[in-house]
Amino acid sequence: MSRPENASRVPVSEGLGWTAPSLYEGDLSHGRLTEVGAIDPERSAEISALSKSIIRITAGLDMHLRQKSKGKDFIIDAYAYRPKEREIDPQITPEEAIPDLWAHVRKIDQIGLDNLAPEWQVIRDSQRALAVFLEEKERLARGEPKTPYEEYLEAVSGYQPRLIPTNELDKNWENVIEILKGMGEEFNRESEGSVRAVIKRRSKDTLNTDPQEIERLFWRFDRRNRSQLAQILGPEIKNVRFDFRWEDTDAWWRFFEVMGIDGANYLRANWNEQHRDSYDDGWIEVYAGHEPVHFIFGSKIAREISEGRLDQAAGLLVIPGPVGFQMEGMAQTIGDVADYGITQDCELAVELYRMEKRALSNGLYLVEHGMSVDMAAIRIRKFMPRLTLDQIRKTLKEGTERPFERAFLPNYGMSDYAIMQLEERIGSVKAFFGYWFTRPLTPRQFLNPPLENLVNFEGSALD
Repeated sequence: MSRPENASRVPVSEGLGWTAPSLYEGDLSHGRLTEVGAIDPERSAEISALSKSIIRITAGLDMHLRQKSKGKDFIIDAYAYRPKEREIDPQITPEEAIPDLWAHVRKIDQIGLDNLAPEWQVIRDSQRALAVFLEEKERLARGEPKTPYEEYLEAVSGYQPRLIPTNELDKNWENVIEILKGMGEEFNRESEGSVRAVIKRRSKDTLNTDPQEIERLFWRFDRRNRSQLAQILGPEIKNVRFDFRWEDTDAWWRFFEVMGIDGANYLRANWNEQHRDSYDDGWIEVYAGHEPVHFIFGSKIAREISEGRLDQAAGLLVIPGPVGFQMEGMAQTIGDVADYGITQDCELAVELYRMEKRALSNGLYLVEHGMSVDMAAIRIRKFMPRLTLDQIRKTLKEGTERPFERAFLPNYGMSDYAIMQLEERIGSVKAFFGYWFTRPLTPRQFLNPPLENLVNFEGSALD
């Protein structure tokens, strides 16, 4: 991709006026959901120029990182808006982009969120998230201390870390036991080792070792799920398509969705040795519910943009960033909320996945607040029965040391817990789908204050 014609490198800060803000400068309420009135032509032109600058810098940096790393490094998770070549600057470096990202934040604050459409909150916070994330990578590369956890997670992912109540994890554990009993399994419910053994044995008995068979099962479950979800989101979601692309990557993820700038939609499927023994029937069914949601969400956002209901800059869904909470939360809880008719093996896998992600969120919290990795791994081991202690330690270490994992891994447990708390207290959150699936949201917009008050955490207690 060539450099845009006549696109000499002029820092955005010169055009917008920039002074580097602190992480918490500006209005961080995140909860403003009201629409704005008519905008005068001068202000409209100002907003349009800002949107174009955000697209040019953000998509340009993403292209630069992808080209430099052969696709392994990137900052945009999904292109719900696909900018044309002339709209981006693919030669911009992270060092050049950071002041530009901060300049965008300052300009949005100068205009005022009350004078902008609601999506500008997530656009603002996404620009801030990238700036903080890139600065953190530079800071650690220089050997400097990492940013304190509360400050970093708030700035990048948009929420404060909290502990999920232990009694909720105990409920998950009891649910696992009841599911196993319903399957006719025999074990000693008072022995963690006995429970772990039957879980691993059942997974081994239903393990799939052929990628083609994994794909076949995935698509079969997906067809069933789409029919159910279409009753809520509309029949057009059946037309959202993506391909499988298998690879062998030493990473914590099994699947990673790609919605590219060129319009290519595909699912990266990880055949690394650390994951090969986890593609059993139940887990395939879990991911056949989880992964399509990402593509459906991206498709719906793209439609909102094409029909003029969202600014184009809102279609650059950055990673890590404040939309991760929403995207992972919806994908992880979709089967529960949409009432998918799942098998017993999937029911077990869903409960295990939920319990493990919640336990991991707590373990990361404990390590960030001074507990050793070894002690935290022991503390949460009961609730991660499919993993060895070494695997738990590895995840905790990476999740508290690497800038990406540090910002992103808590999303799974925190969002799952929040949505399932709402589902339990309200009865059903299906009524929110029309809103949750049609615009990117910060965590505090996703859980606006009335909803947030229904989610109970343990605060900061470590005991």
